[in-house]
Amino acid sequence: AGMKIYLSDKEKIYTYSITSVENVTPDRVDVINDREGVNEVTLVTCEDAAATSRTIVKGTLEGETSYKDAPKEILNAFSKTYNQMQL
Repeated sequence: AGMKIYLSDKEKIYTYSITSVENVTPDRVDVINDREGVNEVTLVTCEDAAATSRTIVKGTLEGETSYKDAPKEILNAFSKTYNQMQL
């Protein structure tokens, strides 16, 4: 917990701080439900190619920055391609 998540609409960059990481079964759809009054992001990914488990990462909104004013190290993250699936 505490690591950062950066999301952007190319106008602003939204910074979230990770608050929890958990593994759940695929039937746990409740983990993506909105919580009233909480500005958070929920990331969901499969644990394996058979999709037998899900990793759920939640983060709370810390702030937002204009895209044009963001630090270079944050902007560089948006130019990378990520793919963790290995078959």
